[in-house]
Amino acid sequence: MAEKKAGYRNPPVKSRFLPGVSGNPKGRPRRKPSNLEELGAWILSRAITYTEKGRKRSMSRSDFLIKAMVEKAASGDIAAAADVLYALTRCQRDGAAGASRVEVKDWLPEPGLQGAPLSEQES
Repeated sequence: MAEKKAGYRNPPVKSRFLPGVSGNPKGRPRRKPSNLEELGAWILSRAITYTEKGRKRSMSRSDFLIKAMVEKAASGDIAAAADVLYALTRCQRDGAAGASRVEVKDWLPEPGLQGAPLSEQES
């Protein structure tokens, strides 16, 4: 059988890849899967600058989120208060909380400040 001519899109037979052998044996490296826990910890540990009472302050994003959630709960947001208490009980269960006892007194707003309760509106 005659040997085919080498040319455009037809390399010489001696320089062709052998059957079953790749031209890129290691291939493209696989992408490492992202570890969401580490990524989340890295994002929350980054510093954030905010203004409070006219002064610029800096703290980690996780501390800022906790502070904002507690302040929202203290202002009377019941959903935020439930979130704070839920997070606190999770931390205590997992052993990450420093407080051993939580005492909540008079954290609900006065009825006249943010609107009357439903029982008074119906009357």
